[in-house]
Amino acid sequence: MIHAMSSGHDGSLTTLHASNPQTALDRLEVLAMSADRNLAPHVVRRMIGAGVDLIVHLSTYHRGDQELRRLGSLAFVAENRGNDLGSPVVSGLASYRILDDSWDWRREALVHMPDKVWKKLLAAGVNPEDVVREVLGNGES
Repeated sequence: MIHAMSSGHDGSLTTLHASNPQTALDRLEVLAMSADRNLAPHVVRRMIGAGVDLIVHLSTYHRGDQELRRLGSLAFVAENRGNDLGSPVVSGLASYRILDDSWDWRREALVHMPDKVWKKLLAAGVNPEDVVREVLGNGES
């Protein structure tokens, strides 16, 4: 799966069980290493950083007697070539606030989205600056 995701062909989607975005990447690394024991850990991490753009984390929340399944958080993933261990950068973009059923957006993560995400938005005909303005709702970019 990681080979396909990092082959330069866009358009993959996968699911796995993890408690947060960083743990999802750690789990993906473990799964890759168990599938091919000859892969070096730093190579697997670099492949993950190159192949994964966004983590959409679902979570279960409790409000009174209700159990709610919500989109828990969003995180961008980028390569970190400066890291000798090959660990990708995970930038939390947004997280769910159960108290008011809304989102806490992290302006810095959105404004400084990875170049690979920026380029994919442009290729899809979406102006990333418009996305920033729309999400932040304040006309800044």
